[in-house]
Amino acid sequence: MSASVAPGSTVALGLSGGVDSIVLLALLRRVAPRCGLEVQALHVNHGLSPHASDWERFCRAHCARRRVPFKAMRVDVAGEGANVEAQARAARYRAFARSGAQAIALAHHRDDQAETLLINLLRGSGVHGLAAMAAARPLSARQEAGDASRVRIIRPLLGVSRLELVRYARARRLRWIEDESNLDTRFARNFLRLQVLPLIERRFAGVREALARSAAHVREAASLLDEIAAADCAASGEGDRLDLRRVCALGEARATNALRHWLTSRGEAPPGLARTREMLRQLASAKADAQPAIDLEHFSVRRFRDWIECVAPEPLALEYEPLRWSGERLMHLADGTLLTATPGRGRGIGAEHLGARAVTIRRRRGGERMRVAPNGASRTLKNLLRESGVAPWVRLRIPLVYCGERLAWAPFVGVAAEFRAAAGEPSWQFCWGQVEPPGRFG
Repeated sequence: MSASVAPGSTVALGLSGGVDSIVLLALLRRVAPRCGLEVQALHVNHGLSPHASDWERFCRAHCARRRVPFKAMRVDVAGEGANVEAQARAARYRAFARSGAQAIALAHHRDDQAETLLINLLRGSGVHGLAAMAAARPLSARQEAGDASRVRIIRPLLGVSRLELVRYARARRLRWIEDESNLDTRFARNFLRLQVLPLIERRFAGVREALARSAAHVREAASLLDEIAAADCAASGEGDRLDLRRVCALGEARATNALRHWLTSRGEAPPGLARTREMLRQLASAKADAQPAIDLEHFSVRRFRDWIECVAPEPLALEYEPLRWSGERLMHLADGTLLTATPGRGRGIGAEHLGARAVTIRRRRGGERMRVAPNGASRTLKNLLRESGVAPWVRLRIPLVYCGERLAWAPFVGVAAEFRAAAGEPSWQFCWGQVEPPGRFG
């Protein structure tokens, strides 16, 4: 627990009212003071059972007697078809994300882990699916790795059997509720728990413990694959891009592993093995001058020359009126990117030029021209960007700095010759978002 949650954090327990979460609440209340944690209970009312309101009242009263802060959140679940479990889970996790807690504690135990492994095995899942449930993980894959506000899911009971939890609850005379849907064998998990696993146990004693142990072994293998993929991506990448030639040179298995890791690290749902291989084939087999794009849930994977990158969907209506620059060090642009300006000497745009005319930030409209070399000819910005290897979808987004009606600076190209600061002259260096490091261009 202490390794997964920092002292001073708020831990919200997903309290259903069943024996598992009731026991976990009792255990959390015991360890929270010495771990420096604040514990609260969060009950998600799915509204699927006629007893849903009774369960909510039970959980509220249970927490009130123990002076545990309690919050109930009601969610909408269609409740139709075979996918109702997945719908309920998605709604529940959306509620968790709104809880305001730093960690969400769930009462999944060793038997749940065994069932998850078996379900995923029957679905034909890969290594990551067979690794089943992690003891701790981010609530959402789209959280930034360095985001201090990220919410974590923790599962402290994965090494404990349900029988042990029941014994603990009875020994301490804890009360809990029984969800009648747990007896409905139309649901895959219930079918395995009530009919399949008892049958297997007649021949193989301790099958649940063995399956959970296998899940732990597979998780180690999955972790090793992730480490290899991260190293391959680092060796094949530059910033947020991947060199497709280097990735393909790894061989099919490692290339597929690297591409999958690269996508999931950017918040995409883990694509299946077949789909990942097909994506790799499409990207690699396209003609050299083609610009293939593969649409996923959150991004479009695009290739330009030998590089691939994830491009967020962007409405074309991002054009904005010219923004006046009056010496701001940081400007937030309409597409969510940042334009920074840093004062200095001898590099960038001469301050004298910026003070002599109105300075504006504009979106590309086409037909722009710049003279980069002092004695060179004026050239189209389109060709300058193309020669710099800037992908077409990036070219459409770049902000341009104008002095009066003349283009003075563009990302990836730099400062127009007539606006470039002389040695020792006061100047300003512009930088767009995270695309380029300060001082690299201009």
